[in-house]
Amino acid sequence: VTASPTKPPQSTPQPTPELVVSRENRCGQNELHARETCGNVCQSLTDCGPGEYCWGVHPNYCGSITKRVYVDPAQSTVWTRCGTSELDARSFCGEPCTWQCAEEGETCQSVHANYCDSEYYIE
Repeated sequence: VTASPTKPPQSTPQPTPELVVSRENRCGQNELHARETCGNVCQSLTDCGPGEYCWGVHPNYCGSITKRVYVDPAQSTVWTRCGTSELDARSFCGEPCTWQCAEEGETCQSVHANYCDSEYYIE
């Protein structure tokens, strides 16, 4: 019997000076899954597991932040979030916004599809 993963208090990884933007193709069921789960880097379908494809993904911080393992990922219905950039707003699940942001230096950004608000644990 395999125990279900326990979920520690969820805290979103925060930006650090060592962040490196990744644009490498990644394996996943779709682009969103490949990017949000930081799937294996790939050059072609043969580099991926069963049911996965090799996707060109939006810029991300895969390799720079702790890998998240999603329990039951669902695409977020929030399309604008606060951040210093679209990448930061999406990657660090900034506060939802409609126009202004409370944090100095952040602006309301339109974001690509993401798994913000989905439960996860850190691998």
